[in-house]
Amino acid sequence: MSFNSPFFQFFDAINQEVDQFNRLLNNSGFIAPRQIEDESSGNSKQVAKQNQNANSLSSFFQDPWFADFGKDLIPPLDILDHEKEYEVHVSVPGIKDKKDIGLEYHQEANEIVISGEIPDITTEETKDSAKIRERRYGKFKRVVRLPKYPGVDADNIKANYTNGVLVLTVPKLKPSEDEKAKVRKIEVGDAKL
Repeated sequence: MSFNSPFFQFFDAINQEVDQFNRLLNNSGFIAPRQIEDESSGNSKQVAKQNQNANSLSSFFQDPWFADFGKDLIPPLDILDHEKEYEVHVSVPGIKDKKDIGLEYHQEANEIVISGEIPDITTEETKDSAKIRERRYGKFKRVVRLPKYPGVDADNIKANYTNGVLVLTVPKLKPSEDEKAKVRKIEVGDAKL
């Protein structure tokens, strides 16, 4: 019995289409670049493979009807919880001037709204010369909801933008004595079976 039969090729093609569709749905923001290695090397760690099917599902999504599908950018971020402050790192590469990044603190919702636009590097004259386009461009918006306890010092929130990374420093308020009384420490014991 050979695994190179049309029966198995059919299911391989279906699996490739499902994988490609899942990647399309999961691609809602920036994707970390991944290296594609040559398959001929014996120890290939390939993470992407070009689909060889001419009538692939991706050509379906090239239709103009899907022109705006997935255009909203959601920049990835990290939030670090330090003792006296929160530190928020947001990846927004391609923005040339820090004035192009919008930052707002909404006190009622206790959230920070980060917005802006990553410019497209291609122009009408150069768009036909682009062979590979993996980087995203366009408008983005990200909302960072902060914990209500212990609260934040909105007047002292600081932001810096360097090398494509926006870093926000959000100082925490010192909890009052009433708030401290609401928090009880629970000790973890050993279970005896």
